[in-house]
Amino acid sequence: PAGGEISTMMYCPYCRTDMLKNVSGIMAEYRELDIARFPWETYKTDITTVRKTIESFVYDFRKWQDTGVGLYICSQATGSGKTMVASAICGSICSKYNIAARFTKVEDFFDDIKKNYDSKDKDELPKVSLRRYFDTELLVLDDLGVSAISPWGKDMLHSLVNERYKTKKLCIVTSNYTLAELPVHPATKDRLNDMCLVVYFPEEPIRAYKAKERKDQMVKLVASNDRFSDASGGTPFKNKEKHK
Repeated sequence: PAGGEISTMMYCPYCRTDMLKNVSGIMAEYRELDIARFPWETYKTDITTVRKTIESFVYDFRKWQDTGVGLYICSQATGSGKTMVASAICGSICSKYNIAARFTKVEDFFDDIKKNYDSKDKDELPKVSLRRYFDTELLVLDDLGVSAISPWGKDMLHSLVNERYKTKKLCIVTSNYTLAELPVHPATKDRLNDMCLVVYFPEEPIRAYKAKERKDQMVKLVASNDRFSDASGGTPFKNKEKHK
């Protein structure tokens, strides 16, 4: 209408959100989860402070970003929801702010580095091919310390954390260890302590709670039926003579 030409192209914001989630590395089972639908009610203990902190990180993200403070989410209980809540945060940030975030298991990060090593010089880390970990606005490092970290791995982890620390790029870290007990270089713990607010997640196995709910539903289903049904809705042997 103004008589000019369109000189730029933009993603449809909805399509871009889907694209950002698809390339973020969030596990498929949590890709559609956002913080508004996180099952806080599953926990039996009072998690008011934890919930307020997590929700503030999402809804006040720009303020957290300005101060350069991320989250260190820890709980010794296996299946306490650390990975699920980190995924929900990551997906919510992608959707709400339309920015790139990256979710990765720490072991997958190490594997990626090994695959991208220069075969001619094993001491050089090709950062160009791994910039997605260094440059992304929000990096989620999931399950830090779940398995033993080699001296080489500790060096690579410190390189990543230190790089993001210097550029004030936010990190979310989940671990079964408290920050003080984390089996990494002392300098790495010092950086994480400076750049992350520690959030102690409840010591509750909510994954086991959810699994029990699903199993209980199936037990009720079995108990409520006096016969089984096939895909068409009839009994498996209803038309036995016809199929002979």
